[in-house]
Amino acid sequence: MRSISAVNAGLIARSEAARRHQTGAFAAVLRRLLPNRAAMTTRTSSRRRPLHLWLAGQATILVGAAAMAWTHSFIPMALAGSAALMMTVPLVKALATGRRIR
Repeated sequence: MRSISAVNAGLIARSEAARRHQTGAFAAVLRRLLPNRAAMTTRTSSRRRPLHLWLAGQATILVGAAAMAWTHSFIPMALAGSAALMMTVPLVKALATGRRIR
């Protein structure tokens, strides 16, 4: 009988192989057409992701405030505030490590 970790490793390997096969042709064409542009886009989007998450957190606060006004309950605002706090963590980590965001 195989262990759980061996089964998981096999499933992960099959999943990664399927993903590579599925996007391999498209990625090869993209690399040929836009070699520098594709690499630049992924780097820029990964740098700005903490900022986008923080902005999404601020939007959830606004939605939570509106829901609080409509329902006359503090629960939507509490949920929105906790979600915004969790979305702020990547930005704080990026600032703490000195990673450039903009």
